[in-house]
Amino acid sequence: MSHRHEVLGPNTPPLAFPDLVKESPWSPAKTPASPQNVNPDATQVALPISPRVKPGLESPTESEPSFDTLLLKDLENAKEVHKAFFPRQNLSIPGLVCHTFCQPARYIGGDYYDFLPLLGGRWGIAIGDVSGKGIGAALLMASLQASLRAQAMHAHADLSTLISDVHRMVLAASSGHHFASLFYSEYDAATRELQYVNAGQNPPLVLRRKNEQCDVFYLETNAVPLGLLEGTEFFSNSFQLENGDVLVLYTDGITESESPSGELWGQERLEILLQACCDSTPCQIVRLVLEDVLAFVQDCSQKDDMTLVVVRVEGQNLVALSAANAVGCSPPPFVAARSGPYQHYPSVPKGC
Repeated sequence: MSHRHEVLGPNTPPLAFPDLVKESPWSPAKTPASPQNVNPDATQVALPISPRVKPGLESPTESEPSFDTLLLKDLENAKEVHKAFFPRQNLSIPGLVCHTFCQPARYIGGDYYDFLPLLGGRWGIAIGDVSGKGIGAALLMASLQASLRAQAMHAHADLSTLISDVHRMVLAASSGHHFASLFYSEYDAATRELQYVNAGQNPPLVLRRKNEQCDVFYLETNAVPLGLLEGTEFFSNSFQLENGDVLVLYTDGITESESPSGELWGQERLEILLQACCDSTPCQIVRLVLEDVLAFVQDCSQKDDMTLVVVRVEGQNLVALSAANAVGCSPPPFVAARSGPYQHYPSVPKGC
């Protein structure tokens, strides 16, 4: 038997979402035949052109690289830069055991997660999802990461003010075609209190073992995404974590994975699976989720960026659990597509 709890602050007003149209990640995927078609947004990006190959002139000689080759090299370089945006896998946070997985649907994408060391022994934990995919989404994701880190590293009275400042920066950086959902929280290792703002992101789940059952708490959305509407207000809430609690953060690329018949994996499957592994390590939970998604989608291509972050609060037996979490649990590599720069679903980390 399970219980779902929605966690909202006392000052959180009723939400009235306007009719917004977000680019659907589930439109039919078109596998490009060449790197020029990696992403529609790429047509708006000024790509470097060799000084020996000018538009309107003759084709390069055999000794000169083609435009396709240059573009593919730029995409490979961009992928390496994109991977460097994310924290290292063996990050050590006092009182927490963490494991993460992130894979874009194309060479680079708009999913984002981060762990930020802050003043006073606190840690920032973030996950976000920029609308769209590919180069345009990745550029706005980089702007979001830089803005959030810059604001979080300075002293701030409350999270609502901090996220309001980040929202204004994202709004200024966005072309109007992209926006970003974001869950940002700050964890106090001394008190285990988690303060957070959820701006349009899939609600993270907290799993808690109690009386031989696993209770599930949702850290619900309390604002629209960043960079969408001017004058948006953001409200912070808090949740008291306990020893043994598991915090699960994810983007919709996980729950909206499609079967060959077009059915979504869905929120319900995620919750049922998580309740069954309430006592598992973060690495084991990541592996179990990915295995279930892989079995569900069969041979379908990955259509959206996928990110999963699992954090366990552990006071006692921290060393033993950390060791168990680390064995054979390196994140899956970015898998090369079988046709074109699209990704296929990843291999699963073994040995958890």
